[in-house]
Amino acid sequence: MIFAALQVRAESSGLLELYYAAQQNDPVFGAAQASLSAGLESGNIGLSGLLPAVQGSLAYSSVSQDITAFNASKGYSYNPRIAAINISQPIFDLEKFKDYSIGQLQVGQSQAIFAEERQSLALRVSQAYFDLLLAGDNYELAVAEKKALEAQAEQSRSLFKGGVATVTDMEESKARYQVAEAQMFVMENAQEVSRKRLEKIVGKLPDNMRLGGIYDFDPIPPNPSSLESWKVSSNTHNLKVLSANINLQLAMLQVEKTGARHYPTAQLTASYQNATDPQVNYDKSNSSRIGVEVILPLYQGGRTSAELRRAQQLQEKARNDLEAEVRESEVGATEAFLGVVGGLSRIHALEQAVKSSLVVVRGMEIGQRNGLRTNTDVLTAQQQLFAAKRDLQRERYSYLLSMLKLKASIGGLGEDELAFVDALVGVQRSKPLGLHMDRSINALAGT
Repeated sequence: MIFAALQVRAESSGLLELYYAAQQNDPVFGAAQASLSAGLESGNIGLSGLLPAVQGSLAYSSVSQDITAFNASKGYSYNPRIAAINISQPIFDLEKFKDYSIGQLQVGQSQAIFAEERQSLALRVSQAYFDLLLAGDNYELAVAEKKALEAQAEQSRSLFKGGVATVTDMEESKARYQVAEAQMFVMENAQEVSRKRLEKIVGKLPDNMRLGGIYDFDPIPPNPSSLESWKVSSNTHNLKVLSANINLQLAMLQVEKTGARHYPTAQLTASYQNATDPQVNYDKSNSSRIGVEVILPLYQGGRTSAELRRAQQLQEKARNDLEAEVRESEVGATEAFLGVVGGLSRIHALEQAVKSSLVVVRGMEIGQRNGLRTNTDVLTAQQQLFAAKRDLQRERYSYLLSMLKLKASIGGLGEDELAFVDALVGVQRSKPLGLHMDRSINALAGT
């Protein structure tokens, strides 16, 4: 697997704690929990058809009656009351047996759908969290770039006084500084928007939430390293595939259930009745009855045959839906796998780009002081350095998100994976964004 099992227990809050908070506050996940609770009742509903049914009734009426016989008439007025209880127990009812099986499968389907919603929540929280971290990193870099440009503007003024720089150099430094200052405010606003998007999912953010950025880490390749292995695993373990497979089984049972309506049914019946009917012959009566009732369906206007044909077509639809989910799972696994593998190369390339850009900036600064480079050369080199740092941070978060998506593609995204990410991004900033960090992914993973 990509991630080693790792439990992180820290005083500050991070991705795992945000995930727990989202389970309590996210309305989408709350709806999924309600759907799960409703789906779990399907098993009880299916079972109820196989259990005894008891029905009680109470009737009261007022009767006025005139009777004429032999040229004589007589009027009667009375109030009959009837109390009865009826019990029935299915003996053979194939349709209800199929209902029971359908109910049990619906429970499993509800659980699979909920598991998918839980993974979806983890990915949504991770995406929003990474967006917030990246926005914070971009703001830090904007502040650092502003300070660097401010120092460069001061350098230009000093060189101008020494006759090395020109007015144009000073104005260009000033203009780029003002642009950087405006960009800093843009990044600050972006950070606030990202915070609100995360709060939309998790509610109020914890006061002690970890916002430490990612420093150097050694990205690891997916394990297993074969894309085909991930695709095969996604065909059987992807939660959407699992749900679609259950849905196909449900459709097959629905065909069997509809066809069962052609079969006779038998049930045991028992009843007891107490009647008060003050007529001429009697005032009260008690009766009880027990027997077996057999019903043989003969003709219902073609309804059963039509419903059977419909169920067969829905079964075919479910079969195609399953195939579509299998293919989609392969696409998702491929996309995530290539995101991880490509992220490895891009991170290494951008790390080297940052190192090279830093060397270039220093060289340009030395060259400017010696009159060999212009102010524009220095400013351009600084701009490239900070652009490379921003690209590197974005790629690091993209890489981690791809890893989580890859685990989700085989139904394996859980708390351990979020805790592992916490171990990376949960380090409090004690220095500017750079290229040095004591802990690597391999060290944290125990590999």
